[in-house]
Amino acid sequence: MNPIDNYLPVASVVNGSIASVGNKGITGVFKGGISVIDIVDGGAAIVNNVQTFGSTNDGTPFLVTESGIGNAADDFARLSLNIGGNFAFLQDQFIITEAALAADRKSVMTVGYLVHD
Repeated sequence: MNPIDNYLPVASVVNGSIASVGNKGITGVFKGGISVIDIVDGGAAIVNNVQTFGSTNDGTPFLVTESGIGNAADDFARLSLNIGGNFAFLQDQFIITEAALAADRKSVMTVGYLVHD
């Protein structure tokens, strides 16, 4: 196997923010984390694993785990949230995310969708 066909770029998550739509979401900031992306077959498939931490605007700490698969055009993942306080109900919810690389290729915007039954 050619080493370029399967490699693991690792990036630090140095900052970011969470903005919600509606009154049940979270607003806060990321304080740090790590992103490991497994690029397979020259980019035909991308498997992402992201761990980030931060706090909400009311000071509640959180840990986010995001894992998924996609390609350069579409990347979907499952987000798990470890949080307490007023947001503890989100720990049991099914959250799907879609990531998009910014035009400058230096940042990523992830949009999360809370799936209701």
